[in-house]
Amino acid sequence: EIYTLSLHDALPILFRGKKVASGLVIDDFYTVSVQNVKDSHVSSASHAQFLTATQAYADHEILGSKEKDVIGSDKAKVTGAELDTSAAVRELNMATLASPTTKRLALAYVSLELAKLRWTTDQLHLCLVGGWVHSLLFRRPMMSILDSSFEFVSNDEVRGDGPKLISLTRAVAQELVLLAVLCPFMAT
Repeated sequence: EIYTLSLHDALPILFRGKKVASGLVIDDFYTVSVQNVKDSHVSSASHAQFLTATQAYADHEILGSKEKDVIGSDKAKVTGAELDTSAAVRELNMATLASPTTKRLALAYVSLELAKLRWTTDQLHLCLVGGWVHSLLFRRPMMSILDSSFEFVSNDEVRGDGPKLISLTRAVAQELVLLAVLCPFMAT
């Protein structure tokens, strides 16, 4: 997969680079550049790097999936994170990076439904907390919400071949509800 995304005049406050950020994760190359919204993505620094990477992939016969390439978009998934520089976000003078919105909303829904119950399983709890931790990495101070949830299940005692039913404490349920309510703010 090759990504190229233009930030369209997003303020580079958190982005410490000048014009372009790029990287390689396993075999997925991404490149993101800051440019004026009026300019074509074809003139962007990220597009130039995209062309160089495409040629390198071809020269070394690295198979790719052209249908997965994202070129000149103002919203895309980059190494597991959703980068949003859409018009609505730009109007707020921002560009956001977060766990994908659909993932956060799904975690919120499951967390709220689970918080109504008196029981959960050790495996469900660990999966849910793992998903939340990924989302919280984009707003690290919110990691402090997870206190009882981290102590609730011992990773060493979980068996992959059979979930164990456990009583859900209200402290853990409250943390899950708080995460669900705050999920829109888990972005950089």
